[in-house]
Amino acid sequence: MPRRKWSEAGDEADALVYARAPFRLITMTVSNPLSLFEPVIATLKQQFSPAMLRKSLPLWLVIALTGLLVLQPALTELLRYDRELFVQGEWWRLITANVVHSNGWHWLLNVLSILVQYLLFADTWRAPRWWLIAMVCTPLNILGMHLFTDINWYVGLSGALYGTAICGSVALLCQREWRVGGVLFVYLNGRIVYEQLTGSPQDLAVLIEAPVAIDAHLWGLISGYLALALIYVGHKLARSR
Repeated sequence: MPRRKWSEAGDEADALVYARAPFRLITMTVSNPLSLFEPVIATLKQQFSPAMLRKSLPLWLVIALTGLLVLQPALTELLRYDRELFVQGEWWRLITANVVHSNGWHWLLNVLSILVQYLLFADTWRAPRWWLIAMVCTPLNILGMHLFTDINWYVGLSGALYGTAICGSVALLCQREWRVGGVLFVYLNGRIVYEQLTGSPQDLAVLIEAPVAIDAHLWGLISGYLALALIYVGHKLARSR
């Protein structure tokens, strides 16, 4: 059975039920926390297929091109977010910083995140809605860091991916995919809180040869919530016509 789109999800009174779903999940699985991730893994296995790979070929070609940028350090310097240069008017760095990475491991981790999100969320909302989410999350996570932190430079897509992931988890909840959507919703919010309390993970920083920008993750999550707010307002306006 195809997943329902949000616009077909039924009465908006269900929103309260959706909001309670993550808390119901916690009580259901408190005796075996690892079982929380079983539905996520099952969904990934179910969605992965040669047909999916063929359908997403343009996406992977773009990803491959961004991987080539890892081999060009001069391009990384040109495209990364740099606070001083951004203030001087190089505003495009809000966008281009998302497609350059500190090394191959950094790029690979982001590619794996894109693959997981594609498998989990591709059948939730239509492409225009995901384009809107990407257009909000890509620049806003870096703009948030620029305005509210003292970070001087940044590369990578992880901040924006936190934003798209929280949107995807809400999309699943709106389709009553309680366990998968709820697990992701709780994990993403909990991960951000954990990072803000404990700081940047040093083992991952060694792997990617750069500090882990936990504030990018925070502002990515916030930008995802802003994208959801825009979608909700647009949905309400469309229904009122």
